[in-house]
Amino acid sequence: MRINCMREKIEIRFEYCDDIFSGKSILTRDQSIVFEPSPQICSFSVHLYDWSFELTTQCISEHSYLICYALANLGFYNCETESLTIPKAKRGRVSIHLSFPHADGIYYSDYVPFSCKKYYDPQKKIYAVGDINSTGSTIEFANGQFAVIDELARLTTVYICLTGNRNTGDG
Repeated sequence: MRINCMREKIEIRFEYCDDIFSGKSILTRDQSIVFEPSPQICSFSVHLYDWSFELTTQCISEHSYLICYALANLGFYNCETESLTIPKAKRGRVSIHLSFPHADGIYYSDYVPFSCKKYYDPQKKIYAVGDINSTGSTIEFANGQFAVIDELARLTTVYICLTGNRNTGDG
C-alpha cells in the first residue's frame, strides 16, 4: 500500500475464532465475484493493487478495520489457470490497522508483500490473488474466503471458493 511517510504503517492482525462472516462467493454472468448475503460494511475498502480486487471492511475503531469479505470485478482479466490448493486453515478474524489518518473510501495500492497475480482453478472453482506459493497462517475470515499471512504479519494471498453462479449481469 502506498505510504508517504516512513513512520506511517499498515499492520495486518488476526485472531482465531469461530465467529466469521456467513455467506457464499458467487460468480456473476459478467465474471464478477460477489459475496451473498453481504454483511453491513463501512465505506472504507482496501484495494491491494488495483480496483479489480477489493477487501471490504467494518470499522473497529478510528484506524482499525475488520475484513468482511473479498470482491472482484474483471477478476478473470489477465488471470492464469492453475491447479490450486488452499493451505490448511483455521477460522478467525483478520483486521487492518493504520497508524495514520485517512478518509473513508481511501484506495491503497501496490501493497508490496502482495503479488499482483490472479489465478483460477476451474475444476475446484478456486480463485486466488497474490502469491500462491507463500506460506504462513491461513485464516478463513468468511465462508470459503481465506487469507494467508506470512511470518512477518504481511497479507500475501487471498483464496475464494466459488460456490455458485448468479444469472444476472449485475456485480
